[in-house]
Amino acid sequence: MSKCSITIRPARVEDMAAIGEIVAQSWQHTFQGLLPQDFLSSLTPEAQQSRHERNFSRDGVHYHTAVDGNDVIGFASWGPRRDPSFAAPYELYAIYLRPGFERQGIGRRLLDRVISDVASSDPPDLYLTVLSVNPNREFYVRLGGTEVDAPSIQLGGISHEQIAFLWSCLPAAKSNEGL
Repeated sequence: MSKCSITIRPARVEDMAAIGEIVAQSWQHTFQGLLPQDFLSSLTPEAQQSRHERNFSRDGVHYHTAVDGNDVIGFASWGPRRDPSFAAPYELYAIYLRPGFERQGIGRRLLDRVISDVASSDPPDLYLTVLSVNPNREFYVRLGGTEVDAPSIQLGGISHEQIAFLWSCLPAAKSNEGL
């Protein structure tokens, strides 16, 4: 796999099985030792596929996939905010890569595509919530997100602290070449 062989394209219904796998694998990889093992083990590709199929069919929700050849290796989804306490009208719901594809610029390209989509909106503001223990928080800071408070979330019956990243007045992505 080379960076040049990765393309970013709109997701398709048939991508949802791969997206379910990516979510389960990514959580189990990223949060190993940070979240309870029983919770991580309960995350199945099938349940995640079903969840994303429902989200994918909602009005105003957008999915983009990162594809290497015919293999979906990552995705980002966004749409109308779900939490009215945030002023930003749009929420980045998810941005995930298969373990092993991190730190290759693919996540940046997915986020650039979302930013390009949102930049033409009025106002062009976007937010994302993540667990406070997320070891990838610096990724969002490097890409211009401003850290703000966010409400806690219940996972596996346990409350977990979150933070949010806000992108205000988004400029269009620098380049969509190769996207």
